[in-house]
Amino acid sequence: MKSNMLLGLAVLGLVAVPAGVHAQSGSESSGNVSYEEAMQCSALFSLLASSMEGEAEEETLIDMATRWLVVAMTRDGTEDGSVAGEGLQSMVNSLISHLEGMESEKQSEKSLMEGAEFCDGKKDAIADEFHGIEF
Repeated sequence: MKSNMLLGLAVLGLVAVPAGVHAQSGSESSGNVSYEEAMQCSALFSLLASSMEGEAEEETLIDMATRWLVVAMTRDGTEDGSVAGEGLQSMVNSLISHLEGMESEKQSEKSLMEGAEFCDGKKDAIADEFHGIEF
């Protein structure tokens, strides 16, 4: 699954977090985004990316999932982001279970759209941090 690739990128250090982000974790640089919210957004975009395999949107979704994972890593309370890195697969699995428990495909799609809108709003709240992440 794509989330394994994202986790691998983050753990291998192929994602560069702007200098001092870990030191700022929990301060005003965190904006209005919590660790849990960032993890939910990373899981959402990981799942969406895996569903778009081979499509033009796949790279954009992988980028979003990875950025959200980095945001979560800066908020997980560790120097290396290991809590977030280790928790991503579990979050993706929880999201899949949630979607499978819905009564209809239409309901699942609505839930995914609402999640994407939520994440978009949170991204706006931390735009400088989010867009400052370099790969």
